[in-house]
Parts: sequence; structure tokens; C-alpha cells
Amino acid sequence: MKRDDIPLVKAVEEYIKKKYGVSGDCPFPDDFDDMAFRHLDNRKWFALLLLVRREKFFPEKPGELYLLNLKNDPRRLPLLFDERVHPAYHMNRKHWLSCLLDEGADLPLLKRLIDESYALTAPKKARSRKKSA
Repeated sequence: MKRDDIPLVKAVEEYIKKKYGVSGDCPFPDDFDDMAFRHLDNRKWFALLLLVRREKFFPEKPGELYLLNLKNDPRRLPLLFDERVHPAYHMNRKHWLSCLLDEGADLPLLKRLIDESYALTAPKKARSRKKSA
């Protein structure tokens, strides 16, 4: 399974590149399926694209799927969970969530969650300027 063959994964990557000028990088040695999207200034991750076994989320469905880990306000996380948005896979579940990038995903919701994650992981100086504006 290649990232470029999945329209939703490609749309997410293009959205991040166009809006934030960021391309993903491979954060794990010898793993070219997973991509981290980082702020240009502080290098903090705001999104992590992972290829995982589909059975982790749908035990009756074999195969693989991509998911996108994003940071969000811990008070809002439970309100976001549904069939496509889960507690974070392979990250801190108090602050991160996983969006499944399969045929049922909602691109406008993904874009909003990407924007929120980007803002939450921005350098403190940039966040304080944004609040005062």
C-alpha cells in the first residue's frame, strides 16, 4: 500500500504542504511508510501519519490503513471520538487522537483538526501573539 495511491492521504499531505509549507519526513529509521509533519521553527510534530494494521480498529477487517495522529485539547477529545476518530494510537492519549484515513473519513473535519493541532504545537511565543490579536 502506497501513500500516493490513497486519495485521502494525498489530500491531507497536499493540504499541509499548501497551508503550512511543510512536507513530511520519515521519523523512524528504515520506515518509509510513516511521516512526521513538523513546525519549521521549533521542529515539533503537529501531525504523524502512520500505516497500521486495520485489525487494530476493525478486528473483522484484515489489511492496513493509514491514520493521522493530531494533538487536541484534552477537554475536547471525548467529544470528537467516533468510528473514525479514536484515542491516539502509539502516542499520549491524553493530548492526541488518531483519525482513520479510510473511505469513511471527513476531509473538512480532518483539515480543522490539523489546524488545531498546528496551533497547539506552535512555539509559545506565536501562541501568545495569536491570543492577544
